Amino acid sequence: MKHTTIWIAALMMLSTSCKLTRQIKARYSKKVYSHEYKIQDKNVVYLELWSTAKEEYYDDLRSKLVFYKSKSYEINGLRTCCPKSEDSIRIVTTKLKIRKLRGYARPIGPESDDIIFSNFVKRPSWDKLGLANKPNWWTYSLSDLMDKFEQTHGKVALEEMDLNTSFSTRYRGDKSRKKEFNSFFIDETNRELIKRIQESPSKNLLILGTRFSHKDFEKKLLRIGEKK
Repeated sequence: MKHTTIWIAALMMLSTSCKLTRQIKARYSKKVYSHEYKIQDKNVVYLELWSTAKEEYYDDLRSKLVFYKSKSYEINGLRTCCPKSEDSIRIVTTKLKIRKLRGYARPIGPESDDIIFSNFVKRPSWDKLGLANKPNWWTYSLSDLMDKFEQTHGKVALEEMDLNTSFSTRYRGDKSRKKEFNSFFIDETNRELIKRIQESPSKNLLILGTRFSHKDFEKKLLRIGEKK
């Protein structure tokens, strides 16, 4: 029994290591992954973006943005946020609940001590990426998303520690709940993204997405009969 447990633990560590290696390899990519779809009568291109990457990656992103802009593609994306119009207590409560689920850690970037990421740069401003105007972001309220999560997964109870810990302090969330919320987040935001695409009057759309959300996005398109 003891040997079996050791083997299982070793396999889990190997699986995690391989997953991290794939993510690091993807981050070192010099090209932006792009995917083309036909959704209803619309031509849709989905770009997988990183917030930090190599300079060559952003050179490729710049060329793609300029190319599709010249072809009259409207550049869109779905942004989750707490709108300023919302009640301030609701905004803070939502942020505290998300932190409790996801935890907090400093962002990976050029300031990281990890040599793996030492030659990365943050995404340049949109004008430096060839866009005179910022992308047309569709917004989805994080507070509304949290309400939906709690309806299906139970209330997120805030304790004294949650309320009294600064947002700038390193904070560890519950692993199982974090995985649960991340899965829900990708599922719900992709549903909303597809809905916004279908409702858009534009016939040519360039979607700024993420590598982490793309696989689920494509699965949802296949379920509703859309295709590449």
